[in-house]
Amino acid sequence: MLSGSILLLIAQVMYLLADLQVLPFLSTSVNKNTQKVIGKVIYKQNYVKQKNKNSILWQDTTFHKKLYAYDSLITLDESSAILKLNNDLTINLHENTLIIIEPERANDDSSIILKFRRGFIRGHTKNKSLTLAHNEWRVKVQPGTDLNIRGAKNNQLELEVHNGSAELINTKNHSTLTALKNQRITVNRDQLTEKMKISNALAWSTQTPQHVYEYHFPVKYKLTWRGNAQRIRVVDPKGGVKFIKPPAGQNLKYVHLNPGTHLFSLENNQSVSKSLTVKVMRAPFIQYFSPLARDRYLGQSEIIYSWSAADIAKAYLLEISTDREFKENLTSVKSAYPFAKLKRPFWGRGFWRIRIVDENNHITPAPYYNEIYYLQEALEAPRLNSPSLRAPASQDSSFFNFLLHLFTPMAQASEGKTIVFKWSPVKGATEYLIEVSPNASFSNPTVSTNISENKFEWTLTKPGKYYWRVAGQSETQLGLFSKSEEFNTMDLKNLSGGLGVGLKQSVTKKNLPKKKISQSLPPKGVVLPRKVKPRIKTKTPAIKLAKTLPPKAKKPLAVTKKIFTKAPKPLPPIKLKQDIKTLGSAKPIKVLKTIPVIKKPWELSFIQNIEKKTINNGTENFTSSLSGLSTFSLKAQYATLFNKKPIFYSLEASSYAWKANIPSLLPFQKKISSVRYNIKFERNYSLLRSSKVNGSFQQVNKVVRISGENLTLKPQRLFGTGLTWFFLNDHVALDLNVATNGTYWSVESRNSIKRKFSKRFKNFNYGLSLNVKYEFEKKYNATLLQLQLFIGANW
Repeated sequence: MLSGSILLLIAQVMYLLADLQVLPFLSTSVNKNTQKVIGKVIYKQNYVKQKNKNSILWQDTTFHKKLYAYDSLITLDESSAILKLNNDLTINLHENTLIIIEPERANDDSSIILKFRRGFIRGHTKNKSLTLAHNEWRVKVQPGTDLNIRGAKNNQLELEVHNGSAELINTKNHSTLTALKNQRITVNRDQLTEKMKISNALAWSTQTPQHVYEYHFPVKYKLTWRGNAQRIRVVDPKGGVKFIKPPAGQNLKYVHLNPGTHLFSLENNQSVSKSLTVKVMRAPFIQYFSPLARDRYLGQSEIIYSWSAADIAKAYLLEISTDREFKENLTSVKSAYPFAKLKRPFWGRGFWRIRIVDENNHITPAPYYNEIYYLQEALEAPRLNSPSLRAPASQDSSFFNFLLHLFTPMAQASEGKTIVFKWSPVKGATEYLIEVSPNASFSNPTVSTNISENKFEWTLTKPGKYYWRVAGQSETQLGLFSKSEEFNTMDLKNLSGGLGVGLKQSVTKKNLPKKKISQSLPPKGVVLPRKVKPRIKTKTPAIKLAKTLPPKAKKPLAVTKKIFTKAPKPLPPIKLKQDIKTLGSAKPIKVLKTIPVIKKPWELSFIQNIEKKTINNGTENFTSSLSGLSTFSLKAQYATLFNKKPIFYSLEASSYAWKANIPSLLPFQKKISSVRYNIKFERNYSLLRSSKVNGSFQQVNKVVRISGENLTLKPQRLFGTGLTWFFLNDHVALDLNVATNGTYWSVESRNSIKRKFSKRFKNFNYGLSLNVKYEFEKKYNATLLQLQLFIGANW
């Protein structure tokens, strides 16, 4: 039985490797070359994933990715995609939308049905029809129709027709509805709930749809319209609906928007406006590589501008101007690559920036700008020396301080140290501009200052890696920057004259004055005997004291003799050990006869379970990993005697709210509810004193249906048996249980540790257990890992 489960596990691993094309010779995926292409992805933004019919993995889609029958696509937060289908259909998928592309009739790729549950789709048909499916409704969109369709909360469907018409058919009660041009209708699972007319008297004056790129949120967005609107309906990116009241007598309203797709519509009691779609998106950050901030360039030579690439970019706009607002003397160049070569547009100071043009020709703002100087004449660039470290002056010039620094060299920089920068002088320069930056772009330097000499001292506040450069300048002329150099404050060497290099100089002049040195030299031999005599006198009494010590040591020797005379007395404990052995062998027999647990036959425990479960349904080609935290589970146990042996009866019940560890696999299913119970009896096994056999009636949960992103669990009732081994007086137990209903198997192994409160709380117990369970049948298997914490009471 266990070997069968291992084989199934190996098969699942091989299936996964085949799906990943690690083992292509075992690939179970349908060869796409044999399928007819029914469309392609012509645009994507951010997180758009695609899954083939026979695959269990969601993969990132790309531009011009081919679409086949039964492919699934999902757009996550702040994401969108545009599909071009072969039957002349263009489909816009906004964020949080999931669809499955299917042929409406077998072997007929010209008729397509899009299945979706929640999301927002904008579609346009030309010469052919389209069918959309949402719960019980089928929406047949006629040729030449332009519409919006949105899966709302509470299983509602909202349809807005701008041109053409669409027919709604309920597959459950066979009712039909018709949505004509300039109508907005809303239905639930069974019937129509709202129908409103789209009136031209209420109209937005802003162009629709609106695309807004920004770096800082929320964005202040201006709404303007014409007509008498009593309220404005707002649908947020999560599908929530709210109404705001416009200002009295004004057709203007400012709203603050976070990233995502927002829908706005004007409403009064008789009619509504067309929906205004506003997409607020995070603009990608671009780093400027060259020229660096405040760089200086000489002469008429071409300058290479370069920057980092962006995924959404169809083109880049290089803009150069003489003012920070980029309004005067503006030069704009479009480039398909993240670099451009351009001659000087003017003389003097300027500013340059980069903006992105996306696939829909929307332009992003620039993240920042760099200052640049185009010079006719310039001073030469200086040559840089390696920076050095100067430690702060020490107030202690003693010989001890010298030895301390001799054995602990100051090679590492820390806060408070001074770094000295030096460079070659520049002819004609009256001052120098020095910049020190934590990054190579010098966009926000830590140090940027002008000094009059070719030396600069900087007190370090934060150790690490830095870049520095210098340019000379005068009152009438700027100079070129030197090439930037990198340094690490932890690798700097000490300056000459400090504690590191100039040790001899500091010792002879400061630490060891001449007077002290002359006094410590031994030319006068009379001084040495005077110093030796007291040392000899101190040694002679020590020798005398040593002679007096032996008589004092006789007392402890006598004590040790007395101890050794009493040494044979510990022999009786050897007999006690033998008695303990006999008592130890008899003690378990008494436990089996008296069964102290019968004195307290009832036990009630509260349990907290933390679980992680991986499920795989071969029928639906679905694999997902779930995590769940149970409510406080309850376990009741009763013990009684039968033929002088204890029998334990227990009932355990628990409920869970599972959540997907990867939300994109189940994007619209917030939780999967699960209820489990286990009825069990245990009896001491006659041949193994420290073991019990058990029988159980339990309920597990298996996957029986997956529709789109939906996952459903159904109770499965099993009968099983197992064996429990006990160690350390029932405090540690290991269980192995096997349960089945003939077609569905469950193998469970549990290792638990149980302790009882000593002293005052003898009726209480606590502990934890780790449980590993493997459930399987022909087309379904699951692996569960459970950590269980419990506390209980006996009475």
